[in-house]
Amino acid sequence: MVKLVLPLRRAVSMSTYSLAAHWGISKVGSKVSERISVMVMSANVARTKSGAKIFLWKPDVSPGHFRIFRVPECDEASKRGADDLPTEEIANTALHILENQISLPTNDLINETARIFGFARTGQAVASSMRIGIETLLKRGDAFIQNGTVACSR
Repeated sequence: MVKLVLPLRRAVSMSTYSLAAHWGISKVGSKVSERISVMVMSANVARTKSGAKIFLWKPDVSPGHFRIFRVPECDEASKRGADDLPTEEIANTALHILENQISLPTNDLINETARIFGFARTGQAVASSMRIGIETLLKRGDAFIQNGTVACSR
């Protein structure tokens, strides 16, 4: 089951909206949470850390070479919180925007990236997650910043 929903944040893997839900479990008590935690941590998955967040990845995916992003569908259940978005996925979304726009002021890129993930408003938590993703994009060399504008390097 882990392979169906990755990458995802480890804390999310114990929520009713992810792994537990795949087994028909609507409420996660301490025993279920502990069992899922043991299974997830012993699974053959790659792990990355972003601040205090740990993300789990399919074993055949290299997070450093991950270049796709997932957008929410029309239902609320498919929307993820800003903390549940891997930095790599945010970077990929920002790159997609820049490939179409060539360059954008940093704040506009933050807002547009957040919009693609389904956020109608860009509060502090959402903006912070998007900013970290854009920093990842810059570190990868896929974009550069000049005079407050982020531009695509390609």
